[in-house]
Order: sequence, then structure tokens, then C-alpha cells
Amino acid sequence: KFDIMKEFEYYTLPLSANVIEEIIDYILKNYSVEEFNKVCIIFSGKRPSIVFKKHLTIKLQQNVLPPKIYSVEEFIYYIVSKHEQLNFVSDLEIIYLLYKILAVLQTFNNKFSSFIDFIPWGYEIYGFLEEMMLEDIKPQQLINLTEEFLFGIEVPPSIRDIVRNISNIYIKFYDYIISQKLFTRGLSYKLASE
Repeated sequence: KFDIMKEFEYYTLPLSANVIEEIIDYILKNYSVEEFNKVCIIFSGKRPSIVFKKHLTIKLQQNVLPPKIYSVEEFIYYIVSKHEQLNFVSDLEIIYLLYKILAVLQTFNNKFSSFIDFIPWGYEIYGFLEEMMLEDIKPQQLINLTEEFLFGIEVPPSIRDIVRNISNIYIKFYDYIISQKLFTRGLSYKLASE
């Protein structure tokens, strides 16, 4: 059996270390400029890649084609796009799709007179659904919380109904998103992990 962890190197750096300089030193020590295409660097955000490229150019005193550099979000999308063709839509479009799904399910009936009224709640519901997806919480786990007592405390019927509806919303929402091959952060992380 192949142990993938044997293929990785890792280093711990003191808090005072300049991480970008350490990475540049490591790359220059282990790879020639021609081999930069074999290197992939993943930063937590986009800004470090700009600083990295600037420092690399200064260190080499020439412009070079840098290694592949991704933010975590970009890397997740890169991995998923190798296997799936996903379409980007804005958060507002996703919220509108959620609104339409809720209308079909007749959930929160008569609570919102228009899509405009729904938008703030839509972002909250969407954020909750995405957290469920990111944390790999299955809708069935929420359904199990609909018992009358939770941790010895009586759960009001209205809360049980909301939780039951959230489970149904989750299923319908992601079924639709997946069928339309739309991109959400939670779904992309799930697909990447698979």
C-alpha cells in the first residue's frame, strides 16, 4: 500500500520568519529556473502570490516565469475543474435560486412579500447551507434533531419545523445546484475532497 505522507516534506518556521523568503530560498535551492513549472505553491489568499513574485524577481535579478501559485480557493476550483465543468454565478443569483426553491417548497409561506424582502434572510440561509456542506453535515443529521427534547431541554415545535424545513431546503437546493452544474464554495470543497 502506497503511503502518500512519505512523499511530503514539511517544515516548521519560527513566528519571526519571513515565510515568503523561506519558500523562495527552498525553491531556489531545490529547483532550477527551468524546473519552476514542477512547483506548485498554495497560499491562504491572493495577495501573497504578488509579494512572492516580486521578491523572486528581486532575488534572481531577472524576470522569470514563476511556479504555479494558487490561493486555497483557486486551488480547490482548479482541482474540481479537472473533473467537473462548473459555472460561476453571483451570490445574488444563488439567493434568487434559493428564493425560487423555497417558493416551490412553500417554505416560509407568506413571510416575504418579495424577493427584495427575502435577500437578507436568503444570505443567512445560504450561509447556513454552505456551512453544512463545508462541515459535511448531512440533512439527516438535522432531521434527527427534530425530537421533542434535545440535551434534556424541550425544543419548541416552531424550531423543529424550521430545522425540518432546512433539511428539505438543503436537499432540494444542492440537488438543483448540482443538476445545473453551478459553482458554490461549499460544493466545490465537497467535490475536491471526493
